[in-house]
Amino acid sequence: AGKHKRTIDVVGDVTEEGKAKLTEELDDIHVAFKDHIALARPVLRNNIEEVASGEAWLAVQAKEKGLVDTIMTSDEYLESVCEEFDIIEILEKMEKKQFGDQLNIPFIGWAVDKFRSTLETPTKRNMPMAII
Repeated sequence: AGKHKRTIDVVGDVTEEGKAKLTEELDDIHVAFKDHIALARPVLRNNIEEVASGEAWLAVQAKEKGLVDTIMTSDEYLESVCEEFDIIEILEKMEKKQFGDQLNIPFIGWAVDKFRSTLETPTKRNMPMAII
């Protein structure tokens, strides 16, 4: 709801007002990104425009530009902090395949989900709540 809910989308008309609003929002996000980088990486403050150009870099390039300190896998990271923190258990979560998933057809998956949700009885976990 609201005047600017969908300023630009694939279905609606693209208006000058919508383009202007989207540009304004993107500019705000870009300023926030640059502020965050400047706070987190003070060494980049003087050349923030070089790294905040809208480009995407591979890990090695990001390291060269000072955006990351180290390149490692998540397992390597966990091993590196074992001495500093108590890691109790690491579990690998496997998503359970459900009917319709293997068909790789979005509509069937959506229809199956809708059917399942109509069969569920409301519980405290999925009932709407209001905080007053």
